[in-house]
Amino acid sequence: MLSLVTRYVRRHHIALLALFVALGGTSYAATQLPAKSVGKKQLKRNAVTSVKVKNGSLKRADFAAGQLPAGAQGPQGATGASGPAGPAGPAGPQGPQGPQGPEGPSFVPEIIEDSATTASNSNSPKTITVDCDPGMLALGGHEVIPGNLPIAVHKSREVFDGTTSSWTLEAHEAVDVPENWRLEVSVNCVG
Repeated sequence: MLSLVTRYVRRHHIALLALFVALGGTSYAATQLPAKSVGKKQLKRNAVTSVKVKNGSLKRADFAAGQLPAGAQGPQGATGASGPAGPAGPAGPQGPQGPQGPEGPSFVPEIIEDSATTASNSNSPKTITVDCDPGMLALGGHEVIPGNLPIAVHKSREVFDGTTSSWTLEAHEAVDVPENWRLEVSVNCVG
């Protein structure tokens, strides 16, 4: 029997040697290759399949966009700070005219006429005041009689003391006047 084995080995020694080298080389490659020495160039297309990838070892970045399904929506985040106000927009068109409102109460002012006159003499200066009732406004005017004398009027106006509106008139002779003269005030008290 030994002769049979010897004869077989002589005839197939090259094939057996090739077999031992092939088997030994594979185990060498599996145990002796340096780290990161196999890359894209060494791998053939479609050489790595799902069966050869360890479950749970791939990350999201390992997949192309749209390959992974979207997860459930997370909880709403906190409200952010308010941004600055934007610029005002253009004015809109004018709207239609609304219905006419009810007529308001009519106001007819109360007007009380009053007048006063100073004594007619040549005394200077002369002052006269006409008071209106509280809550009324004095609107008035004046007259110097006779009007051809050199009399200077230095105050003819409404005066309000906090409660009463009055019309006050003050005048004096610009030069000595021997004739008699008087002041007359006409007032409308409006309320």
